Formats: sequence, structure tokens, C-alpha cells
Amino acid sequence: MFFRVILRDVCFIFELFLRNYEHVLDNNDKLEEMKKDIQDYILRTPWLRKPIELDLIMLENQLPYFIFTELFDFILKKQPENQGNMNIPPYLSKHWKESEFHDFFIRITYEFFIDYYRNGKATIKKPGEVELQQLNEIKHFTDLVRQFMCPDSGYPRGPHVKTKCLYTAKQLDRAGVNFVPSEDHSLADIRRTKVTYNCFCIGWKYLKLKVPKLKVEDDTECLMRNVMALEQCLYPSEAHICNYISLLDQLINTVEDVELLVEKDVVQNFLGSNDAVANLFNNICDQIAETSFCYGTETLCEDLNDHYNNPWNVAKATLKSVYFKIFGLGVPPSLRFLSLYSQLSRSLQPSRICSSNLK
Repeated sequence: MFFRVILRDVCFIFELFLRNYEHVLDNNDKLEEMKKDIQDYILRTPWLRKPIELDLIMLENQLPYFIFTELFDFILKKQPENQGNMNIPPYLSKHWKESEFHDFFIRITYEFFIDYYRNGKATIKKPGEVELQQLNEIKHFTDLVRQFMCPDSGYPRGPHVKTKCLYTAKQLDRAGVNFVPSEDHSLADIRRTKVTYNCFCIGWKYLKLKVPKLKVEDDTECLMRNVMALEQCLYPSEAHICNYISLLDQLINTVEDVELLVEKDVVQNFLGSNDAVANLFNNICDQIAETSFCYGTETLCEDLNDHYNNPWNVAKATLKSVYFKIFGLGVPPSLRFLSLYSQLSRSLQPSRICSSNLK
């Protein structure tokens, strides 16, 4: 009985993945009739598809990935002359080579979970052909989604220094750290670069933090908790997503931090309340044990802390935001200097009056 239940679940998932794949195929005359006939109720009903998609990712619902691949290979290993008696879509005929079985199932799995692969912006050669990312051995669907979120470079090796970011996003912004959204990297692939620009013939340096866009939706907490639970069980020393959520928790303390990240387009808030986003990240790391912290290993957090602790960086950021806020990038340095001189003269004038009165 147990095996019958598993078999039915697997067949349902095969049917779901294949019908989803048919919807993304090239819209040509040969497939137009087939696409009209296949109007799947689940796929055309968002409030049904999304819960099923999330249900397939939940850790307690997972089946080993090899069960899907073995059964899928078993189906495609049937001889082509017998396919008239089999309910197999016609576009599968080009995948009768045994070497292509596994890649094709990975491809249709990618297509179904495409929203979690580089924020839904996968490299697509043509409709129905997503460029496959080089993945490690897939254990199940939760593990697949986790690999989508992790950077391509993998977890950093070597000694892990658990340096944390001591300052919030709002504090770092006041110190001149520039938060920039990134759309072509994996979710946890946060990068920092030191940028130099010339002003008054002086090289001014600031820190740019490239953070992949994060969509915070109703199911974000459930998704992250399942991936984090997986890492706690199977990847305790390579908990990249736990580290990523922990870093966001360090950057977000109050509603002001969320407002800044939303303004910078780093966070897209679909919850309707910035307070709800702040509460989400302030509580999601409870009971999470970290044996290492990858963002401390590559000195990302050290650079952020050092940048804020340098009073000169805070002064430069204040100078830029207060005195040069009204000027565009095309304003000549001489005009900026005159504006600065005028502002400083006005600010020093009251002190001169006070000193003359004391005399």
C-alpha cells in the first residue's frame, strides 16, 4: 500500500512537470493545437499552483530524487515502436537516447521551480531550454531549491572567522555604504567592492554592497525555514542560507532598515507592511546554530565594520548628503567648491559674532 501511494505521488509530479514544460515550449504551429488541448486547471490557477509548489519543497514531504530519475528513465527506456500504446507526449521522442533521460528530467524540474533560480531570471537559450546550472548531487526538491540559492562559487574553504556585521543597514548607509540590487546572481551571492571617484581632485573611496533582490512574500518564511532546517541536518558546516538569513538579520533591526532596503530596491516587500518584514528577520534565526559564518571568512563583515568605524567615512557621507544633495553628477567641481565655501562661511559666521561680543 505504501509503495502504491509513492507511485501515485510520483506519477502526479511527472504529469505536473511535463504539463508545465509544455506551457513554456515555443509557440509554433505544430504545438499550437497541443497547447490548446492541454489547459491544466492547476497551472492556470495561481492560488492552486503556488501551494502545491510550496508543498513539494517542504522538508517533511520529500522523496529521494533518485526515485524520480529511476522511474522516469524506466518510462523512456520503452522502445519507440511501443510508444503508440503509451501516453507519452510527442516532444519526448527526441529524448530516446539514454544519455539524455537524466538531463531532460532536470530541465523540466528547473522549469517548474524557475522562480527560485536566480530570482526567476535564468539564462534561457530559447523557450523550453533553460541553461542548466552545474549542481552537486541532488537529494530532493528542497535540496535543489537550496542549491539554486547558493552562490556558484560554493562555500568558502579555510578557517572560518565568525565576524558579524555590527551595524544595521541604516547606520551603514549613513557611513556611505552604497546598497545596490543585483539581478543576475544567486540569492545568497552578496558581494562588496571598493569604488573610488574623483572630487576636488581628490580620490574619494566608498563601499558598494551588491545584494541580490529578495522578494518577501507570504510564503517566504515557510520556504526559508524549510531550507534552513535542511542545512541544520545535512549541511551544518556549509549552512550558506542560514548565514545569508543571519546577515540580513544583522542588517535589519527596525522598520527604518527595511524602508532603506526597499528604497534601494534590494528588498521587494509584498507583505504590505515594513514592520512585518522587520519582525520576520528578527525572529527567523531563533534556535539556529551556526558553526561557521561564510560572510566573515571573506572579510565582507570586517570591511563593513571597518568602514563604519572610520570617522572620515561618516564625515564624507554627511558632507555628500548635506551639501551636495541638490547637485547632479554633471555639476563642475568648481561650482561644488563654491557651494561648500558658501555653506561653511554661513556656519562660521555666528561663531565670529559670538567671539566679537565676548571681546
